[in-house]
Amino acid sequence: RTPIDFRIYLEAAGYLALQHFNDRNPRVLAQLPSLLSDCNIQMTVDMKDTRFATSNAVRQIQEVFANHHEQTLENPLPFALLGAARSAVSQTLSILGGVYELPQISATSTSASLDSKDRSPYFTRTVPSNAGDARAIALYWEHLKVPYFGAIYVRDSFGTEYFEQLKRECKLRGIGVVAAPYDDGDDASITDAVKRLEKADVKYVVGIFNPRTWKKVIRDSIELGIIGKNGYTWLLSEASIELTQEDFRLAKNSDEDIAQALHGTG
Repeated sequence: RTPIDFRIYLEAAGYLALQHFNDRNPRVLAQLPSLLSDCNIQMTVDMKDTRFATSNAVRQIQEVFANHHEQTLENPLPFALLGAARSAVSQTLSILGGVYELPQISATSTSASLDSKDRSPYFTRTVPSNAGDARAIALYWEHLKVPYFGAIYVRDSFGTEYFEQLKRECKLRGIGVVAAPYDDGDDASITDAVKRLEKADVKYVVGIFNPRTWKKVIRDSIELGIIGKNGYTWLLSEASIELTQEDFRLAKNSDEDIAQALHGTG
């Protein structure tokens, strides 16, 4: 069957929830009709594709309010935000949404920086923050008696906050870390970060990527021989969630090396 991007499932689930709310459909939530018995609200949705970029998110939300000079039934103002997927984008939206007092909820943004009610007063989420993940990794390294490890991470609000959480948890356990940050959209920066790991001769690595950069990181690491070999252990952050989806596929001819390198990663 044709592979389906996991984000399509998220969008479809949102549409289904909206339809069930408007129809008072009890199929998923049996209590829904009784919970909404005194509610006469019907909701609509306007989908925007940020393409994982903060600049697109800012532009789109500004356009929404620029085109809505007053509240009307035909052209209503938004009263809430759903998303975004990336923490870096959600961080920006949460600041803008706070200006307009718009509640915001995300199903996938995990950066602990979004816990700040000063910066993100109307933000909430349906998943835990990455603080728990950082602690779990530190406990795992401690169990393996790892003296130090490398952390290659995207330099945005998600990656930086995740790294800082991880560094704090590991410091409590006497575990050192070699930091290898890179800039999103900058291939040379990714290559330099991978070379930093090679030079430090780390055998344990945590990869904190975003969906746009993980493949470049892995391929550069393959070329330098620091992944997919005996003696190297990699753990990947949840930002690489597409790698664990049942529909995830790699091209047989061009990505066989990546498939082999990923085999056995955590």
